Amino acid sequence: MLVLVLVLVLVLVLVLSLVLVLVLALVLVLVLSLVLSLALLLSLVSPADSARRRVLAPHAVRCSGMRRLVLALALCSLAPGIASADAIPEQPPCPSGARRVINGHQVIYCDPTTCTDDSGCEAGEVCREAPLCVEAVTRSVSRSFPPMPGDPMQEVSFRDARGTCAPGGSCQGPAQCEAGRRCVPAAEPPRAAAPEPEPEPTTTSDDDPGGGGCTVSVTGATPTLGWLLLGLIAVRRR
Repeated sequence: MLVLVLVLVLVLVLVLSLVLVLVLALVLVLVLSLVLSLALLLSLVSPADSARRRVLAPHAVRCSGMRRLVLALALCSLAPGIASADAIPEQPPCPSGARRVINGHQVIYCDPTTCTDDSGCEAGEVCREAPLCVEAVTRSVSRSFPPMPGDPMQEVSFRDARGTCAPGGSCQGPAQCEAGRRCVPAAEPPRAAAPEPEPEPTTTSDDDPGGGGCTVSVTGATPTLGWLLLGLIAVRRR
């Protein structure tokens, strides 16, 4: 019985010794970590390290330039995907006699064509009288695309063809019917010409606009009256 007690005591002493060794090892590791941390902090603030950073500054600048170059190349590689995602949506067709004009993404309109003969038109087109409903548009757009807050704005003016004129030359406001020779498909039947604007009536009055006084007008006087006046002048001179 006594031997068994002695064995248990020895085992307990060995276990305690192992635990003590592990605790001491952990303490040593913590002390070493603290020493290394202090050494690192001292090296960061040391003059030698500052001088070394000044020597390495050009290399850091070159590395920064390389990072910018890599970023630019990455953006260029993504440009086709951005362009396809930013594609211009499908627009309704322009009326016959006008062509689509795309000025960036902010101004898209139908520009009325003008011509004097068939030589100024594309293949399959003829120069013919073709009235169009045209609207004068002025729009404020950003100077850059895509628009960013604070970008300077500019005014863009253009003439947009909204459609063909209805019989009688009527259009849906604010567009107005404009006559002119335009390039239209050769297979298109001729359109009715837009009516000519009626001249404004002019009225004449015999009343004196000055509101008084005598006026003498020789407009429309007969030759006999002219000869009589000349005779009177000659007699007075004698």
